[in-house]
Amino acid sequence: MTTQTSDIAQLIEAMAKQHEAMVKQQQELIKALTLTTSKKPETEDKPPDEGTIVHERALKKLEPFHYDPTADSYFNGWIDRFQPVFSQDAASLNNEQKVLLLCQRLDQTVYDRLRRHLQPERPENCNFDDIIGALMKLFGNDRVLTASCILPTPNRR
Repeated sequence: MTTQTSDIAQLIEAMAKQHEAMVKQQQELIKALTLTTSKKPETEDKPPDEGTIVHERALKKLEPFHYDPTADSYFNGWIDRFQPVFSQDAASLNNEQKVLLLCQRLDQTVYDRLRRHLQPERPENCNFDDIIGALMKLFGNDRVLTASCILPTPNRR
């Protein structure tokens, strides 16, 4: 029985060494994972640039544009209302950023129609003033309001 006891003792010793090796390996993996997850990407450390801040502030001031001629919702009324956002609040943005700002506030139907109108160009590749002109052409109210009353003329004999 002594050989059996010594075999069991050797087996227990081998299992203990194997267990210690596994524990050590797990600790190394946990340490490596902790170091990996604790490192922040460089983008998280950087504060947003001035252009992003200006863009976000201006975006919050602009209501979405929905074209609805039955409700007298035309682009010229929308742009008249929000022109100061583009000319003052977003004045420091470059052309591409202003176009992006404008396009983000167009509803999907309006944006799709603008894209079809500008093909093969994309709105993002066009001049801001050209985009405004295209939107005025597509969604502006070009009717001129005139007085429709007829004043009676006195009978002259």
